[in-house]
Amino acid sequence: MSKAKAFIYPQEEDFGITAVEAMASGCPVIAYGSGGVMETVENKKTGLFFEEQNWESLAEAILDFNRLEFDSEYIRDRTMRFSGKRFKQEIKDFITEKVDQKKLPLEY
Repeated sequence: MSKAKAFIYPQEEDFGITAVEAMASGCPVIAYGSGGVMETVENKKTGLFFEEQNWESLAEAILDFNRLEFDSEYIRDRTMRFSGKRFKQEIKDFITEKVDQKKLPLEY
């Protein structure tokens, strides 16, 4: 995907891991603007949304896409917010903060 001009993501899903995988390789995403991609794709920064699931809306988005420039390094960097390492650290920090607020021991 790192050599692709764009990854077309026409479906609606809860998260949409393939869109994130495409962006992790620096590939921008042309996505139907609904579902999980609304949280993972930044319009006109890491990809572009189209509004309706029909060929006309997709074709218009492709034409718009061709007029824009995307920074593959920025796109790759933005996917790091979905890394397992970050998730584990944030969960650990959250639990530690809650335990400290309640002054509860970590072990019962």
